[in-house]
Amino acid sequence: MKTITLFVGLMLVSVATFAQTTWTVDNRPGTTAQFSSVQAAHDAAQAGDFIYIHPSPNNYGGLTIRKKIHVRGIGHGPELANGEHAILSAISLSKNATEATNASGSSISGLEISTISDGNEFAFTNILIQNNLITGYFSFYQAYNYIIQGNVFTTSYGNSINFNGTAHANDSFSHNIFNAVAKTTPTAAIFNGLLASDTVSNNLIIMNFNGATNTFFNNCNNPTVNNNMLVLGTTAV
Repeated sequence: MKTITLFVGLMLVSVATFAQTTWTVDNRPGTTAQFSSVQAAHDAAQAGDFIYIHPSPNNYGGLTIRKKIHVRGIGHGPELANGEHAILSAISLSKNATEATNASGSSISGLEISTISDGNEFAFTNILIQNNLITGYFSFYQAYNYIIQGNVFTTSYGNSINFNGTAHANDSFSHNIFNAVAKTTPTAAIFNGLLASDTVSNNLIIMNFNGATNTFFNNCNNPTVNNNMLVLGTTAV
């Protein structure tokens, strides 16, 4: 009997340790979600919690992630909700010095987002970014073991994926669709600054030229690139 009691006690401790809370956000009038602000939901959440953002015609603005959090939307091509997304203008990966937490281990899925970036303040690890509609670009400084998969990029910025410097490693890009319309920037590339430990596989990459210096890869150092479809085109912006 003592053994059984101890076993049950350990099970209860384990469940408590891995308990996660789900928070809901909706900025439409008259809804019953817990928050109308994504940032407020993040600030109220504990590390490991999930935040579900309802589709809305109203932009949710920006989000700064300072703890391990899982942010979810309805998807990058929703068939329901009149085709509306959960739209964020920007997501910033950051850290919280007072609570000694940071964005490492977070996941971002099912949203429409303009930009995702970090502020070169921490070596973030194990970030999952999947199944989002990206209308701008990613800009990272210290990115380690990122998985970026299943996203749709529709952008007219210089670089869709931009690494600033060489303080990153083991980042993976797979099963994404890049549909880039390049404006007249000095160098417009899909990927900028990849290293030998990075992997680009099973992506559809479309570069629509517009008179600038355009390329699929710029300033890259022997990343592993395999099984991608590369398409060149011309278009007006």
